[in-house]
Amino acid sequence: MYSLGQLFDSYSCEYRDAAGQARRGISIEGAEEIASRLGCSRREAEIAALEAGIWPLRFDRNRGTLGIVGQVRLLKSRASVVGLGGLGALVAELLARSGVGSLRLSDPDCYDETNLNRQMHCAEGNMGASKFEETRRRLWAIDGALSIEYCDAISDRDEGVQSLAGSDVVMDCLDTLGDRLTLAQVCRILGVPMVHAAIAGFSGQLSSIYPDEDTLKILYGEPCEDRNRGIEVETGNLGPTAAALASLQAAEAIKIISGIGDPVRGGVLLVDLYGGRFERVDLS
Repeated sequence: MYSLGQLFDSYSCEYRDAAGQARRGISIEGAEEIASRLGCSRREAEIAALEAGIWPLRFDRNRGTLGIVGQVRLLKSRASVVGLGGLGALVAELLARSGVGSLRLSDPDCYDETNLNRQMHCAEGNMGASKFEETRRRLWAIDGALSIEYCDAISDRDEGVQSLAGSDVVMDCLDTLGDRLTLAQVCRILGVPMVHAAIAGFSGQLSSIYPDEDTLKILYGEPCEDRNRGIEVETGNLGPTAAALASLQAAEAIKIISGIGDPVRGGVLLVDLYGGRFERVDLS
């Protein structure tokens, strides 16, 4: 019977990081061997390696920013992404690449040609395919150890509470005000931070909303039928804007989960790609 230390000695390797410093790391294949011998998941083997000071090579470029504690927190976390369109598909991929251990994804829709300009996993060959299935296929190709669950559409508060329970952070990648406000209510009940983003043309906005904050109501007021959608119905949604705001959303989630950095809370970050301006507005 091998001890954990012997297994790490057998299946880890020496490598040099980007700064040229000698380190010990473990490859995907090495983590799979350890998982097989211990009867655990590869994700659990990666966490054990980190706790022993051995970095999975796939996360080496996270090391200098997140450190072992931050990376372990990501690997043990669950993020829910509600909406898999221009924002959500890329948010899910960035979180998967960063090492979030479990993703709960929600979107009942299928691809059509109007999605091709901005939605990460949409291609000419998958028109009519499920956004969830295509996203899951892509994410498992990136990280086979990733846990992915389907979450029903959040049509009302009670359903949302049941679907999103156990999340460490919820990503608002929706496109209607009523659904966003319902999601904010759900997150308040669950006591979970929600990362909100919205885009239109070259513009976007971002905010991390904690359970005791009413940022969306301050921004939008109460929903009504004649303004359930924003100016994006006229401007459309550009691919670069979706990618920029999705990247900002993913960064917020990583900060919230890892405990590193300053989330955009108590206000909103306004993004103007047309003029090349970013402005953080305090709403407190």
